[in-house]
Amino acid sequence: MSYHLHTKRGYAFPGVASAMQKAIRRGDAKLAGYWALELWASGFGQYVWRRLLTVSAEDCWGILTAEVKALHDSYTEINRNSPAKAPKGRIFISKAVILLSLAKKSRDPDHLQNFVYDQQAGLDPETLTDELERAGEYIPIPDYAYD
Repeated sequence: MSYHLHTKRGYAFPGVASAMQKAIRRGDAKLAGYWALELWASGFGQYVWRRLLTVSAEDCWGILTAEVKALHDSYTEINRNSPAKAPKGRIFISKAVILLSLAKKSRDPDHLQNFVYDQQAGLDPETLTDELERAGEYIPIPDYAYD
């Protein structure tokens, strides 16, 4: 027996979540907002915030994560005394989506983590160390890092 999550309009949850992030990557605030608010209206508000925070770090250049976190904190404050079944403050999700959609894009943080940790890329630790040493000046780990 399999269990699949769906939104209130019948969309498959994973597809909506992916569509939201891909629309943000492409700078399509209207479509990203549609998917974000579809998730929110379907009871997945906390998931939307986790995904928007991830998008801010994974796909966008600059310090937008702090802004998205501030919007999430505002959303949380607005909902502090609201019933869980009737959340308010979707305006904060909308603003986060617009900011992320309009932001300069950069996948550098994601590329860095994949380069360093993704074993599927076929990098073994020795090869990685050799590549990093050839990439430029080798900087040893300082003694203060070993405490």
